[in-house]
Amino acid sequence: MVDCLGQLSPSVILRAFEKGADGVMLVGCTPEECHYEFGSRRAAELYYDEVRRLVGLLGLGEERLLFHQVHTGEGSGLIEMVRAFVERLSDMGQESS
Repeated sequence: MVDCLGQLSPSVILRAFEKGADGVMLVGCTPEECHYEFGSRRAAELYYDEVRRLVGLLGLGEERLLFHQVHTGEGSGLIEMVRAFVERLSDMGQESS
């Protein structure tokens, strides 16, 4: 866990897949609520787009990487999003078995 997604190195995301993660979900604040002013925007533009492209090139499946920006107080929606992502990863795993 990091204070801001803008502090996260793309190599950490790729390392999660290397270590066997079925998927990676990046959750950060919205740009207007970012305490670091640039972090959320940087994560969206650089990390997500760049790493998603790399994940696809490596044949891991771009759909295994998810990025979402959350407004303060959006907890119940986030919980549902996590459940849906886990379910989707589970379904993907069963299809490849």
